[in-house]
Amino acid sequence: MNSQQLQNWLEDIANNHKNIEDPTVGIEDYTNFLNQLIPNTQLLIQYLTNHYNDIHLIQPIIAQILMLYYKKGAFRYFTLQLIPSFMIIYFTALSKKQKNKTILFENFFLAIYNEEILANGPGSSDMEKKVEEIRIPSISTPSIYHDPKKLGLINGDTSSLSYETEPECLFTVKIGPYQAIEKFNAENKYLVLNRLLRGINSNLSRLPPEIVGRSICILAILVTQCGFNFPENQLNSKVLGNISQLEIIENFSNRRRIPINAIFLRELICGVYFSIYNYNADFALKALESIHYRAQYEMLAEILVITEAIIH
Repeated sequence: MNSQQLQNWLEDIANNHKNIEDPTVGIEDYTNFLNQLIPNTQLLIQYLTNHYNDIHLIQPIIAQILMLYYKKGAFRYFTLQLIPSFMIIYFTALSKKQKNKTILFENFFLAIYNEEILANGPGSSDMEKKVEEIRIPSISTPSIYHDPKKLGLINGDTSSLSYETEPECLFTVKIGPYQAIEKFNAENKYLVLNRLLRGINSNLSRLPPEIVGRSICILAILVTQCGFNFPENQLNSKVLGNISQLEIIENFSNRRRIPINAIFLRELICGVYFSIYNYNADFALKALESIHYRAQYEMLAEILVITEAIIH
């Protein structure tokens, strides 16, 4: 498919699936809708990946995808599943020192980010920003997450492991409110990308693993391996043995190194872990192994704790 054919396909989706715009439509309908589009969605990703140098060819396509996002409903999920693939293109351009090719994708990320941080969801007229809360149990008090007796922290009887009966034993960590961002730059780049990945991770069960699972794994391998030569496939052989049939992808070691941060890797791990069980285990394990090696190099202890727990 060429640029015009892809534009016609996106226009056809917008015109012939208006019932999917309704946010009250069931999740099963969303999933069926996205699954029907998988073959052409893969062609769309391949075309954008191969032609990102030709801005005049891909700009109309990106604009149509953004318009679909603003329709909400299943169209929002259609757009979210493409974001990891767009991040691959973005980081590919950076690794090849093609900064002028990234502006289109930076603006796209920024537009989605400023909608996703709204407290009442994308398209809301209320500009109140989202605040996310995470409840963390005290390590010395029983909860549904752990038993302190097994950790050797306390002696004697303990109460039932239920956080609902002991709310005072929980710490609440608030993330946000997220601030609107007007310009994408080096200072706020990972703030935007991390929030987008978090939104994708919270909806992984609704997105086709053939699209989002594969792209997250490639993204993880790309950002961690650019400029590095890591040992290959040790984890695959250990876990899968001879049944491993790893997909062959490009060698990124000769490219420019990509700076990363711990939160970005943590969000990638969520998607990679999902892909181990729902997409392609050998491919996802390679991505996990790459994250582990890069975390060792960067001395990111919080990431190593997670990767070690998954690996062992």
